[in-house]
Amino acid sequence: MQCYAKKGKTMCIIVYIEPFYGSYIHLKGDPKMKRIILIVLTLTLLMVSVSALGEAKLTPNEVKTSVPVKDSYPDNPVVEGESPITGLPVEEEYTPILMVLDNAEDAYPHWGVSDASMMFQVFNAGSGATKILALFADAYPEKAGGARSARMTMLPIANSFNSAFASGNYAPVNGGHVSVKTKLREWGYKKAKKYFDLLGNNFKEREKFINEPHNLTFYCKEAHEYLLQNKVEFEKRPFQFTDEPLTRGEDATKIVIKHYIDKDAGKVNNASYAEYNYVEGKGYTRTSATGVNKDRFTEEELVFANVIVMRITLKYQDGYQYYENHLVGSGNADIFQNGKYISGAWTRKDVQGRLIFTDENGEELKLQRGKTFVVLTIDKTDVLYE
Repeated sequence: MQCYAKKGKTMCIIVYIEPFYGSYIHLKGDPKMKRIILIVLTLTLLMVSVSALGEAKLTPNEVKTSVPVKDSYPDNPVVEGESPITGLPVEEEYTPILMVLDNAEDAYPHWGVSDASMMFQVFNAGSGATKILALFADAYPEKAGGARSARMTMLPIANSFNSAFASGNYAPVNGGHVSVKTKLREWGYKKAKKYFDLLGNNFKEREKFINEPHNLTFYCKEAHEYLLQNKVEFEKRPFQFTDEPLTRGEDATKIVIKHYIDKDAGKVNNASYAEYNYVEGKGYTRTSATGVNKDRFTEEELVFANVIVMRITLKYQDGYQYYENHLVGSGNADIFQNGKYISGAWTRKDVQGRLIFTDENGEELKLQRGKTFVVLTIDKTDVLYE
């Protein structure tokens, strides 16, 4: 970032230079100073990008998979003292909670997320807009945020983990495929006391260190204790894990995921842009439009042992989006582990079934122990790696 002052006015420039994947510029300050600076920087970035063309590889932009997905996969055994989500040792009693996080540029850094076992990026509206989901299953922070409202691109993920769900209410639709309110009732969340409405009276507050509407806190630990006190039952649905690093496949130490406002015009949604950089012996860090993702409270950098991109089909109703068959079926998946890439698949048998990832041979994928970041996206999204 570089700041300039002229006649008492300040312009701050954040430049994201991505020579292999395309670049973009984020300007803050006096609008009259933007035009000249923007022209100069755009020409500079164009020359850098042109000089580096051809060094990136693109994963298949297809939803349909050629992987031989099986009709069914057996449930994996529950290992006492081991997290079913990360494969790491765990002491807390298991009450998985999936919460909705804001993904606007002004919402970063999130807080409480260093305790998340798994995270997701999902579509929220049109034009490539997305939100983040955090699954708390190993540890439960006192506060997590900033929380936002839910869409039907989110609840099927909670369903696949048999988890509780927390959001700042939901889209004002009652009935049909896009109604969170209808599916919360239909899928038993409210009856089982597994939904936390953070625009209600409990489990939330508005913080003062960040502006509205990005300042909604979820009292995650309090919700965890509530679920235990009310003896709400959760089925553990473990992934498979391995201590052996992935050695086959192509090198992929850098991943860039570009969601488009208009792909034909080359317009990328900056807030949804993300890149992942592999650090040997550590995992993938995540960088979004505002920089490397960290926990606001702990300043801990978020690191993921697995990065998985799921290709899905979106449907529309009343201007809102939902997954075809509510995430039942199968599709392409890009698997990134240990700085390597393989093409795999995802599959899910029914609306109450667990989410399964497979390798290129259709065998259930063995996750590296640690946290996983999953991106659910369509065939128009570019996933590039080097």
